[in-house]
Amino acid sequence: MSYMRSKPILIAVSLIILVPLFFLNLFDCINHRDREIAERHRQASYIASQIERMLDSGHFAAADDPGLFIDYISDLIPDHDILIFLKDSERIIAASMEVQTAPITNWLIAATENLSSDQQVDVILEDDIRIARPVAFRNGDSGYIITIIDIRDIRREYLMDIIIPTVAICMVWILVLLLFRALTSRFNRNLEILSYQIEKDEEHCDNVLLYPEIKPILERISRKNIDLRTMAQKYINETYKMKQLMDMTPLGILSIDERGTITACNATYAQFYPDMEQERLIGKNIRSLSKHSRMPDVENSIEQALTGVVTHASMLEYDQRVLLVYAYPIYDENQTITGALGICQDITEIEKLRNELHRIDRLQIIGQMAASFAHEVRNPLTVIRGFMQLMQRQMDPMKIQDYLKMVISELDRSNEIIGNFLSLSQNRFLQKDMINLNRIIEEIETLLIAEANHSNIELIIEKDPNLQDLLLNDKEIKQLILNLTRNGMESMSGGGKLYIRTVQLSDAALLEVQDTGHGIPQDKLDQLFEPFFTTKPSGTGLGLAVCLSIVERHQAKIDVKSQESVGTTFTIRFNVQDEATRNAG
Repeated sequence: MSYMRSKPILIAVSLIILVPLFFLNLFDCINHRDREIAERHRQASYIASQIERMLDSGHFAAADDPGLFIDYISDLIPDHDILIFLKDSERIIAASMEVQTAPITNWLIAATENLSSDQQVDVILEDDIRIARPVAFRNGDSGYIITIIDIRDIRREYLMDIIIPTVAICMVWILVLLLFRALTSRFNRNLEILSYQIEKDEEHCDNVLLYPEIKPILERISRKNIDLRTMAQKYINETYKMKQLMDMTPLGILSIDERGTITACNATYAQFYPDMEQERLIGKNIRSLSKHSRMPDVENSIEQALTGVVTHASMLEYDQRVLLVYAYPIYDENQTITGALGICQDITEIEKLRNELHRIDRLQIIGQMAASFAHEVRNPLTVIRGFMQLMQRQMDPMKIQDYLKMVISELDRSNEIIGNFLSLSQNRFLQKDMINLNRIIEEIETLLIAEANHSNIELIIEKDPNLQDLLLNDKEIKQLILNLTRNGMESMSGGGKLYIRTVQLSDAALLEVQDTGHGIPQDKLDQLFEPFFTTKPSGTGLGLAVCLSIVERHQAKIDVKSQESVGTTFTIRFNVQDEATRNAG
C-alpha cells in the first residue's frame, strides 16, 4: 500500500521548478547572444567609420593600389574582413580574405538597388555582420568599403549556453528524482510498519519501529485506537440489542431513506410477507415492494410520509385481520426529511376480544334489563287485560271501539319495546356499502319535514357538498337520524328550530343533530345512553341506547353537549375510510 503518491508530486514539482528554470536559462542565453551581437555590430560600425575617415583624409589612395590599402587595413584590424567594391563595374577589386566574391557582390547589388548613392547598408545575417559604406575615389570612381565580422562563434556559444545548463539541470533533476523516490519508498515503508503496529495494537516493537522519536505518537494513536474499537464494539452491541428489541416487539416496524430504500425491518413486519425473508427486504425500494404486497396501502402511507404526510392510527383490514397503521416522516437537525417510519399493529385479537366483551356486556345488560323489561311489558299487558275485561262486561259498540284503540296502542308500545330490546341484544352481521351521508338524509328528508311541520318546528338541513362517501348501513343510519330528530322534536313542545348538519373534516365526517329545546341536566348526561333510562314521561329509555349501538357497529363515536333552556347537540364522528378498508367492506 502506497501512502504517498510520488508521481503527482513529481509532475507538480517539474511544472513549478524545472520548467521555469529552463525558460529562465533560455531567456538569459538569448539576452547574452543579443548583447554579443550588438557589441560586434558596434565594433563593425566603428571600424567602418574609421576606414571612411581615413579615405576622406586623402592620405590613402585606395583606387591606385586597392590591394596595398586592404593589406594595411587588415594589419590594423585582423579580426575584420575588408572588401572594396566598385559600383560602376559591379565587382570586388580587393579583399582581405579569400572568399567567393560572387555571393557578396550579388548581396550588395540587391541591397543597394533601391538606395541612393550616399546611403549605407547595415545588416546582421545568420553567420556575419555586413556594413557597406559609400566612398568616392580620386580617379572619380564610386563604390563601397564593405566590413564583415564573423558571428558564428557567438551562435555556437549561444547553443552551448543552452545545452550545458539544460543537461546540468536534467542531471540534477534525475538525481533529485532518485533521491525523492528513495525517500518516498522509505517513508511509505515506515508508514506501513506504523500502520501495522496500530492495527495490531503493538505498543512495544522497538525491533520493528525505525524511528523511536515517534513512539509517543504511536502510543497515543494506539490508545485512541483502543478507545475507538471500544466505542465501535459498544455501537455494534447497541445496534444488535436494538435489532433484538425491534424483532421482539409485537409492532411491525419498517423504515426507509429519502430515496424510498428500506433501511430497517423487524421480524413482525416481515411476517406480512411470508414469501420473502427479512434480510431480503433490506435494500429494496418500497415502490417495488408495494407492487407485490397484499396491503399496498401500508407502503403507500409510508412513502407519503416522505412528503410530510402523517398517518395516525388508520385502520386497515386484510385477510380477516385488522391493522392499525402509523406513518411518520423522519427529520434531521435541519428539519429536512431524511426518511420515513412505518408502524403496523395487529389488533385482530384485540378486536375479537372487544367484540366478545361487547357480547358479554350485552348479556349483562340483558340480565339487568330483564326486570325492567318485564315491568315495562307487564304495564301494557295489564292495561290490555283490564280493557278486555271491560269489553266482556260492556257490549256498547262505541265504547268497544275506544277500548280496541287503546288495546292496539298498548300492543304497539309493547312491540316497540321488544324491537328495541332485540336491537340491543343481537350481534348480527352488518352489511355496509359505500354511500354518502347526504344522500341518506335526502331519502328521509320528506318524512322529517312532515314530522317537523306537525310539531310546529322549523327544520334546517345544512349539507356539506364535499362530504366523502362512507362505509355505512343505510337502514341503521336512517334509524339513527330518526331517533335523534324525534328526541329533539319531543324536547321542543312549544316549537323551535331543529338543525341537521354534515361536515367534512380532513380525517373524519361529522353528523350533527341540534335542537333548541329545554336541554338535559348535567347530572343526567352520564346515564343518557343506559337502557330504560329516560327523562320523558312516556319514553321507553331504549332510543338512545339503540343509537349508541348503531354508532359502535360503524366504528364511530357519539358525543352530546347540552345546556338547560338552550338546547342539545348530538355529534357523530365517522372515520374516513381508506381504499383498503373500502374494499374489505
